[in-house]
Amino acid sequence: MHRCAGNGCFDVEDDIPCERTVRIAWFNNTRGPGCFLESLSHGFESIAAWNPKQIPYLARYFVPFANYGLDERHGLPFESWYACDYGAGCLDYPSETSVTYHVGGESGTIDPYDPVCGNVHFTPNGRGHYDLESPHTVLTTCRSFRRAEGEQAEPFDSSAWAAYKSLAPDCMGPWLVWWRQQFPGLGAAARDDDGAPMLSWWPFVYY
Repeated sequence: MHRCAGNGCFDVEDDIPCERTVRIAWFNNTRGPGCFLESLSHGFESIAAWNPKQIPYLARYFVPFANYGLDERHGLPFESWYACDYGAGCLDYPSETSVTYHVGGESGTIDPYDPVCGNVHFTPNGRGHYDLESPHTVLTTCRSFRRAEGEQAEPFDSSAWAAYKSLAPDCMGPWLVWWRQQFPGLGAAARDDDGAPMLSWWPFVYY
């Protein structure tokens, strides 16, 4: 049982009579479906990136998919853009294949840069936390992630999730509807390290 397997942790004094992780969906009646989807998506990040030993197979592929591992891939002193301060833009895009960053006193440029599919708070072209209005276009391999024929960088901008603004309008909802559609599913074109079709990620949602 992992007490922090979701979007936050159970309190220390909570008595949880379980030996396995139990997914509990918490509905906030003052918010809409987009905020609920954000909470669920943070839960998925928890099992796939924040606690990678829980499901090593999933973590192996989710970490690059969600643009974690910036420390290993680019030598940054943090693993993801979650290190950015809230309420301030920390990223800019001087070109479609580069990003400049200003995070916790650290500044620099990554070129070439591929944000792949981004994560819950950071779209591939996001300038800071919760940025759904970025005007930038970037090149990303999200749509061709780990495909056998090779990954092909394609232009990406904020119009990608425009169709979902009425479906899940609050929090990061519109973006997350699009983002979750990029998860490898049944019959996925993505391949694992053995060259086999990647296991569907959707059963892992319930782990």
